[in-house]
Amino acid sequence: MSINPELVCIVDDDQSVRRAVRRLFKSAGYSAEIFASAEDYLAREVFDGPSCLVLDVRMPGLNGLGLQEALEPRGAGEQIIFLTGYGDVPTCKQAMKKGAVDFLIKPFDDEELLGAVQRALGRSEDYLRKRAERREARERIDKLTPREFEVLALRHYRSAQQTDRGRAADGGKRRSKSIAAAPCRSSGPAPFLILSVSRSVRASRRPSLRIGTKPAFQRRRQARLAAPARRRYGTKVP
Repeated sequence: MSINPELVCIVDDDQSVRRAVRRLFKSAGYSAEIFASAEDYLAREVFDGPSCLVLDVRMPGLNGLGLQEALEPRGAGEQIIFLTGYGDVPTCKQAMKKGAVDFLIKPFDDEELLGAVQRALGRSEDYLRKRAERREARERIDKLTPREFEVLALRHYRSAQQTDRGRAADGGKRRSKSIAAAPCRSSGPAPFLILSVSRSVRASRRPSLRIGTKPAFQRRRQARLAAPARRRYGTKVP
């Protein structure tokens, strides 16, 4: 997957802060853009590559926390570093809980800010890579025939059973019974296939994926084997 160059955006209503921070990032070799308000940043076209948002907490109009919430549905993967002149612990806690990379108090140390930006861009790149892998997995699942889908589900079913037996033998904590996100051991550009992401697959193509419930083809085979006994004894075999 080709990834666009990294971008750092500064959103602050203080023009002197915007210019100073941009000069710092330019000197460190980063591509940087400045915005005077959260609304200006939202009006910008979504950036496709790894990106970092250096964001002031208190601004006229939409504040920093409001912008953080507004960015969540877009899923662009930009990682946020908050700057503030006020040591507001509840605000810091709220921002970090929602996924902010760091929360720095003005005046901040240049090296500390650059380190936070480096971490943020790394997280953004990792997010974009995983998103591309999920999309590829979704596309590959959608192309499966009903029989291929059943075989894939059986592999996950058996893999989950082996995992449960291994952890039980080791005395470890048993995993959740749902195997919707069980790892796929096949090689390929996507190291995992998450069955639950393929919502567009028809429900009739999906066998049961719960531990303790036999897949459809096993139930049919059991019914065929039990048929002679029913005819012989005239009784219903479970």
